[in-house]
Amino acid sequence: MRTEVVNINKMARKRIIIDFENVGLLSSSFADEFIGKLITEFGFFQYQLAFQLINLNEVNQGILQRSVGQRLAEVFK
Repeated sequence: MRTEVVNINKMARKRIIIDFENVGLLSSSFADEFIGKLITEFGFFQYQLAFQLINLNEVNQGILQRSVGQRLAEVFK
């Protein structure tokens, strides 16, 4: 899924909206492999320009924040 989103970004050159509507619960591994790796691949600021996450419930926001925080902590060691 990450590869597909990266390819769409390269072709479209537009901000991509990733919609989590009707997603009950994200796994930590999915959050890390999808969003965490996108952030490390693009860099934090470029990621924010290229992607927007919408319709995240509070639980999934927490899972993403924890996964991304751990990924960024590894990058900046």
